Amino acid sequence: INAEYMGEVLRLVSGTRDAMGLTLFGIDVLLDQHTDHLVVIDLNYFPSYTEVPNIHHLVLEYLRRRVRP
Repeated sequence: INAEYMGEVLRLVSGTRDAMGLTLFGIDVLLDQHTDHLVVIDLNYFPSYTEVPNIHHLVLEYLRRRVRP
């Protein structure tokens, strides 16, 4: 994603997390060409994470922190 939209992506992720009570999830977004804002078009509560580098390590560390805070 273009760096100029990263702040908006983080805001959408945070809002989705807070509204839905999810911690591991993915969202798909599109850029609205009329408003130049990102729009959430899909929420995946069990996404594939295929494009996330080192995902196995990241999920394992997340689960460890959840079990032993």
